Amino acid sequence: MFDTSTATQSLTANEENIKRRIRELLEERSELQRNKKMDEQRNNSLREQLERANREAHTAEIERAALHRREKLHLVFVDKVRRA
Repeated sequence: MFDTSTATQSLTANEENIKRRIRELLEERSELQRNKKMDEQRNNSLREQLERANREAHTAEIERAALHRREKLHLVFVDKVRRA
């Protein structure tokens, strides 16, 4: 004879296991979403730092080129003064 109370208990236990697993998965998904958001923020911050460093490097290169031109002009001037 089929014992309905055992079947009901087994079904209830399975339902509880499924509900528990769903809760675990939802918590895991929430954690992954939080991690994704933090990673995106970190990436944006690193991207901004890289852009800032690139701008600074570009500015430094412009300043270096200007200094080089001034040095060249100075040498030309000194050479002309010597010849005069």
